[in-house]
Amino acid sequence: MKVGMIFECGPDGADRKVCEYLARRLLPDIEIASVTLDNKPKLVADCGLAAARLLREGCDRVVIVWDLYPPWRKKGLRPCRRDDRQAILSSLTKAGVKLS
Repeated sequence: MKVGMIFECGPDGADRKVCEYLARRLLPDIEIASVTLDNKPKLVADCGLAAARLLREGCDRVVIVWDLYPPWRKKGLRPCRRDDRQAILSSLTKAGVKLS
C-alpha cells in the first residue's frame, strides 16, 4: 500500500518524522510519499494540489496532518477543527480530489 502524507512542517519536521515512523511500525511494508507545506496557511491553501499530485503518483490514500494549536498562532485565538476541516475540504474540492 502506498500512502501520501501532507504535513504543515518542513522536511525535517517532528510531525513528519513521528507519523512516518508510526506508519512503518504499524505496516512495515508501507510505501510513504510525503509532502511538507511548512505552515498551516500554506497547508490549507495548497493541500488540494498536493493531494491530487500524490494520487496521480499512485498513492492509494492521502492523509493530511496539521496542528490544531500551532506554536505561531496568535495568543487568545481559539482554533476550530470544523473551520480547518471545511477550508481543507474546499482546497481538495477545488483541486478536483475525490473525497472518497
